[in-house]
Amino acid sequence: MLKPCSQCSREAEFSVVCVISTVGARPRGQKCSTAVLFCRECMADLLADDGRLWTDDLRKSVNNAYTHMDRPTEDGTNRENENR
Repeated sequence: MLKPCSQCSREAEFSVVCVISTVGARPRGQKCSTAVLFCRECMADLLADDGRLWTDDLRKSVNNAYTHMDRPTEDGTNRENENR
């Protein structure tokens, strides 16, 4: 089954995923955003949009990944440190 573009509902040809990763922490904390799908035309528009590589769907996806990484665990420690 073909998947629709997140902007225009045409057939998607590309997906964009962001990886949020800690720096200098062991073990490394890492979380991928959900994929946001784009057709060729919308991807070209996204890249040509005055250097702003964002849509509402992409912003929400990256924010959710970041929030997961930054949220404390039940014991009050940060998730990036939970495997130490």
